[in-house]
Amino acid sequence: MARYTGPVCRLCRREGTKLFLKGTRCLTEKCAVERRAYAPGQHGQSTGRRRKASEYAKQLREKQKVKRIYGLSERQFRNLFERAIKEPGVTGEALLVALESRLDNLVYRMGFATSRKQARQLVRHRHILVNGRVLDIPSYRVRIGEEVKVADASREQVQIKLALEQFGRGQPVSWIQVDTDKALGKMTERPTRDAGLVRPHLVEMTKREDNPNAAEFRLQPLERGYGYTLGNSLRRLLLSSLRGAAVWAFRVDGVVHEHQTIPGVVEDVHQIIQRLKQLTLVLAPEVDEAVLRLKVEKAGPVYARDLEAHGSVTIQNPEQLLFTVQDERDISAELYVNKGRGYVEAEQHPVDRTMPVDVVRIDSIYNPVRRANFTVAETRVGQRTDYDRLTLTVETNGTISPEDAVAYAAALAQEHFRFFVDFGKVPMIAAEPTGNGGTQAGHLRDVLGRAIDDAGLSVRSINSLKNSNIRTLGDLVQYKEEDLLKVKNVGEKALGEIAELLRREGLNFGMRFEEVEGEIRILDAGMVPQAQLTGGEDE
Repeated sequence: MARYTGPVCRLCRREGTKLFLKGTRCLTEKCAVERRAYAPGQHGQSTGRRRKASEYAKQLREKQKVKRIYGLSERQFRNLFERAIKEPGVTGEALLVALESRLDNLVYRMGFATSRKQARQLVRHRHILVNGRVLDIPSYRVRIGEEVKVADASREQVQIKLALEQFGRGQPVSWIQVDTDKALGKMTERPTRDAGLVRPHLVEMTKREDNPNAAEFRLQPLERGYGYTLGNSLRRLLLSSLRGAAVWAFRVDGVVHEHQTIPGVVEDVHQIIQRLKQLTLVLAPEVDEAVLRLKVEKAGPVYARDLEAHGSVTIQNPEQLLFTVQDERDISAELYVNKGRGYVEAEQHPVDRTMPVDVVRIDSIYNPVRRANFTVAETRVGQRTDYDRLTLTVETNGTISPEDAVAYAAALAQEHFRFFVDFGKVPMIAAEPTGNGGTQAGHLRDVLGRAIDDAGLSVRSINSLKNSNIRTLGDLVQYKEEDLLKVKNVGEKALGEIAELLRREGLNFGMRFEEVEGEIRILDAGMVPQAQLTGGEDE
């Protein structure tokens, strides 16, 4: 059988799937499989009943698909198959190794070409080096550890630059390592059907210019279905589990319930309650409750900025209208503010018997996230296009940034999933030996390099440390106890929790160390932790 030279889009339509024979066109709306998802020919669109394919027909279709994907002639495929039969093990796996180890396939897999056809052309035109030598044989079987590189003089060609920009941004398969900046790659192990989970390699955030409180987060690639799993979990946490401050009750002279009006005030009590819900407040970390007072002595609109200043409360939207006074009269009001989570109905607020009897409870919206939504689209890794791309859109009320809201929600989910890890043993990768006498130094290096997310601290402590750019235990031990107390949101409880962690790991506060040739040298042992763990940290 001679090599096929006709329209390659017909081959994709014949197989009923994308074979990626035309490079970037296969990823656009112009793809023939997307536009005409039926077999070519005059009977392609026939809706009549077609004969069920036999087993031989199915095997022949798979064989034709392999030949068309890798661009092989009948003789080339037969030679590869005969060699695969003679090799020990499963014939199918041996054939897979032979096909994936071809030089033209590796050039395509590494992102140096947009299609295997273009990769064969680059090899034949002597644009590819193997271990520093020019090689113009597309069927050359690359061995493990051999470096495949684009010649320096060829990197400025348009098709190669385009391929590197579009396809060379991530590791397509686990058995290939690629350095896009150097246009260099190598096969690190025997090619296999990639059974491992793909990990995201593109995580980016884009803030809207017209609204600094809104941002878009993109994460890709994800295994099929993971986009909805992660997106739905994060959305639920963002809309229901973040803490904030809000008005939960108020008291106005002459008002005993919400179904009445206030003499001399344009709005009724229901309208005033709706505007109190729109107040955006921030309570100091060490304060859980506060009372804001208001006194009005003249007619006109009353705004949030007219509330008496309180040292523990910050009003984010001081221009929020509360109500409008028509007559010259005195009105006194008190707003009761506290911290909470999510949405709490008026009846669920506990009332202290010492409070005035005319206090009116209202529904409270504590959640600082106004909107959270996500979309999932397909993205490509190597030859597969069924991976997920997750796009998460978050808008807050200004009391917290979108990135902090997402980080808190993710940390909260991680904190809860941590309990399920204890039910089984997670396989760990054994550390490489460091030689005689290097065990203790290697252990210290691993401990200091551990992320604080994995140290067992509470979510609030983790977020407080991260806000001060403390990411690892190595960053943490460089602080003294008095210095940590100056970190925002770190109080006595959090300090006791951190001290308990350092005692458990055999570390001290105020340590000084340096890394020389991969070894950790202690310059100052620091001070033994003195703070005690006095209670659980509120989230």
